[in-house]
Amino acid sequence: MHMWMSLPFCSMYAMAVVGTCGLLYLIHYKDALHKPMYYFLAMLCLIDLVMCSSTIPKALCIFWFHLKEIGFNECLVQMFFIHTFTRMESGVLMLMALDCYVAICYPLRYSTILTNPVIAKAGLSSFLKGVLLITPFTFLIKRLPDYRGKFIPHTYCDHMSVDKLSCGNIKLNVIYGLMVALLTGGFDIQCITLSYTMILWAVVSLSSADAQQKAFGTCTAHISSIENMSMSLQVSNSSKFQVSEFILMGFPGIHSWQHWLSLPLALLYLSAIGANSLILITICQDSALQQPMYHFLGILSVVDMGLATTIMPKILAIFWFDAKVISLPECFAQIYAIHCFVGMESGIFLCMAFDRYVAICHPLRYPSIVTNALILKATLFMVFWNGLVVIPVPVLAAQRNYCFRNEIEHCLCSNLGVTRLACDDRRPNSICQLVLAWLGMGSDLSLIILSYTLILRSVLRLNSAEAVSKALSTCTSHLILILFFYTVVVVISVTHLAETKATLIPVLLNVLHNIIPPSLNPMVYALRTKELRAGFQKVFCLSLEKKVRHQRPSS
Repeated sequence: MHMWMSLPFCSMYAMAVVGTCGLLYLIHYKDALHKPMYYFLAMLCLIDLVMCSSTIPKALCIFWFHLKEIGFNECLVQMFFIHTFTRMESGVLMLMALDCYVAICYPLRYSTILTNPVIAKAGLSSFLKGVLLITPFTFLIKRLPDYRGKFIPHTYCDHMSVDKLSCGNIKLNVIYGLMVALLTGGFDIQCITLSYTMILWAVVSLSSADAQQKAFGTCTAHISSIENMSMSLQVSNSSKFQVSEFILMGFPGIHSWQHWLSLPLALLYLSAIGANSLILITICQDSALQQPMYHFLGILSVVDMGLATTIMPKILAIFWFDAKVISLPECFAQIYAIHCFVGMESGIFLCMAFDRYVAICHPLRYPSIVTNALILKATLFMVFWNGLVVIPVPVLAAQRNYCFRNEIEHCLCSNLGVTRLACDDRRPNSICQLVLAWLGMGSDLSLIILSYTLILRSVLRLNSAEAVSKALSTCTSHLILILFFYTVVVVISVTHLAETKATLIPVLLNVLHNIIPPSLNPMVYALRTKELRAGFQKVFCLSLEKKVRHQRPSS
């Protein structure tokens, strides 16, 4: 089998070497290509060439000549080159995003910002960053005592695969590896996300369709290279899996009659889809609802439907058709989708709290602060931020070694519930989950509480008792939903981190946390709003009129 796999690897390696060398030759000898964009491209070509040459020749020797042995020092050198140039590639992709941002958003200042000295300094700093951060890996591995095995389930030496062969304590190695990944990959991804968010906003503002198409074409090529790099990092340790699928057992302790719970859950799911779809249709068709508050409601409805649809079809399939099996990629994809939509919902709650704060505390400045441009920027930032910042969650889950246990006492794939089945150390997953929770939801909740505190202080100063009662009623209903949303997240996280056996209440709370907010948000945020109720009536009246007009000719 290895012999046949070597053919595409060999052809891709040959194409990579010839292609990168050809690009480097063109950029060097063609004066028209002596521009910042092509200098960064040349750096990327050099890095790709070194990365390919660090791994593929040894892999082909394994496939063709069965030369599977590698010396300890040779292994360390290979590991150093692979990790160093991976960090360098991440840095160069960030520099290319910056180049694209300056070229599109500041075209007149492009030549004065990205000069040759700046490019040289940026490339040198990317190289030094990779070398200085990866050098300690060599000493951390050398300090480990004897190794209990010598078989690496891979075609090259990587840090974690070598660490796991040691008989000593590798906690320091794991923590440093996670810190380097967050400092380099996390920082670079945030800068890339911010750059392309600003680029997208600038491109959308262009009046020329040709200019928009050209800018989108350039940025799409850059984003594709970033996605290819992240995909290669995700699949690099796929050989660690020893189980091919997980089994979702459902609610622990009530397996014999849990199918009866499918009825209320199905009703909640249908009400969530129906109510949120009705809100979207009403906001789109009623011109009176084209206001920032209702735009946020529409975004919340989309996120709610995405969150509910991520889990409910699979849960109902488990209860009705006993479809408990889920493949590893599907499970990790569900983990990613759940974290994405939960993070987006938290961000939308923050945006809506800010909207209410400006509307109540600064009513005269509301139209100039909460504009359509601000809503678009906030939405794009929220989508890109949550889409990228949660990537480490499924990636770290995929890095674990799943030996023999594959039964999950749950109805869905949760990050900590899945990694509990791993044979190796899952502390990096727990640390990553905790850090993301504090950075994302912790900051959102703090700002939401601050916003509603300022709102209540402003409302209590009003002289009208009726206005105070109405504002308090609205804020109370909002806060009840928000507190339910965040409290359940804390309870679930603490339960998993305590490493207790899975029980019914935390699992049930986890499921309800993903289905109750989508069902109740339309009632709390929408049906209590007089303008939206009037919009519902308009939509129903219009639909009835159309039916009557269609029926009259036939009669």
